[in-house]
Amino acid sequence: MKNVIKLYRSNYFILCFISFIFLSSCSSTKYTYFFDAGKYIDFSKGKWILNNSKSNSRISDADLYNTAKYGFRRILGDSFIEVHDVRATKLIPPIINFNLSKEELIELHHLSDCEYLINIKGNVVSNDAGSIAIAKKDTPDFYDKNESNVSIKIYDLKLGVLISSSSVIGKYINQSSAFNDKSHTYITKSAHQSMVNGTSNLIAKYYKYGKK
Repeated sequence: MKNVIKLYRSNYFILCFISFIFLSSCSSTKYTYFFDAGKYIDFSKGKWILNNSKSNSRISDADLYNTAKYGFRRILGDSFIEVHDVRATKLIPPIINFNLSKEELIELHHLSDCEYLINIKGNVVSNDAGSIAIAKKDTPDFYDKNESNVSIKIYDLKLGVLISSSSVIGKYINQSSAFNDKSHTYITKSAHQSMVNGTSNLIAKYYKYGKK
């Protein structure tokens, strides 16, 4: 019985410590969204190819693609096609670039027999703060930043034109202050995590504003 009580107390203190950490975590990643073109897209017609995602993150490459796949499949349903499925039956290029010329787009239309292409590119700019950031006491000159960005481009292959261009920036900053007289620990998202979350949030805007 005493061992059970000790175990209970031990677990209780661990739970209290974790709760304290989360409760003291008042900082979070801020996301900013941009639509340079094509906020309102008609997704109700045609076949849409999701190209392989591109990023400089070895940690979250697979998560970036899977997040994009889940998000656009939710929008497009049976009209959604992954690029490797197209390659299984069509002789399309082994690598499809993020930025494409009109000639390349029209050629891809003829080769794939699809009408639209979705390109996604992620970039981790800085991951100084990591996943657990510490606001340091009496340290006047520190500046830690987690920052990432994601860009989405959607092309009309038949016409050879860009119909949508959007992006999201995720940023968390942990900076010293003259009023910082205590040390604090913050649970935050790494730049790799914010890249994936930013992708999900941006695609959710296409779901909200697009015609399905």
